[in-house]
Amino acid sequence: MTYLEFIFSSFWVFAGCAFLLGIGLQGVAEIVRAFRGRHD
Repeated sequence: MTYLEFIFSSFWVFAGCAFLLGIGLQGVAEIVRAFRGRHD
């Protein structure tokens, strides 16, 4: 594996993790909002 290939693969792994994490945080926020709304 060359240095450029390492940078490229690392970028895609980072981008994928950031994307999934963003969806996860958004999902948690939606659940919390719905939970609070139901109890209020």
